[in-house]
Amino acid sequence: DGHNGITEKAVRPLRDKIDRLERTIAGLESDANLSADNYSALVLQFRAVVAEKEAEIVALEGKIVRIEEMAYQDQLTRLLNRRGRDQMFAGEYRLAAKQVGTTMAAVLIDLDLFKTVNDIFGHAAGDETLRLFALLLRTHFKRSTDLVVRLGGDEFLVISFSLKAHRSIQELCQELIEAMRQSNDFLFTPEGNGAPIRVTASIGIAIKHIDAGDETVN
Repeated sequence: DGHNGITEKAVRPLRDKIDRLERTIAGLESDANLSADNYSALVLQFRAVVAEKEAEIVALEGKIVRIEEMAYQDQLTRLLNRRGRDQMFAGEYRLAAKQVGTTMAAVLIDLDLFKTVNDIFGHAAGDETLRLFALLLRTHFKRSTDLVVRLGGDEFLVISFSLKAHRSIQELCQELIEAMRQSNDFLFTPEGNGAPIRVTASIGIAIKHIDAGDETVN
């Protein structure tokens, strides 16, 4: 009895809507005097309702996109977060496994002296440094198969597939370090006689050769 009561409560609004529609249709069918003008007015009303619902769908789709971005994207740097990495990695790996002789590289990057920047210049300066470094990463690792991830704090990860048709990952990392050396965005000068602080990066690289057909994702 309890189950039937819950079911009835859930479907009652739908039944009410159906009853109202049936009464409206019956009224139109029995109204032999419905003029062309009245008919046109009804059509316009229905079209307005359809347009309103379509606008609601578009707005809802936009909200879904923003929610997905929040779920898979780091809000500070706009890079992938850990969840976004997991979501994207499996698909890219399986795609790479369908090719012959594909190589994958994982690049772990840790910003040096970042805590010093936060401690001396404040977290606003630290956040801006992270954003600028993220932009630098996207500039150097910009292929569709490059996954650029902020792991958290000052740690970043780049996963790059299909290296056989691209410059070596070592060359790209060297260019990244050189760009940091040449940019004043990563140079901080304390007030007084403090020595300038330049944020650098430590990079570790692991390379894996993916055998064709090996779709095991670890």
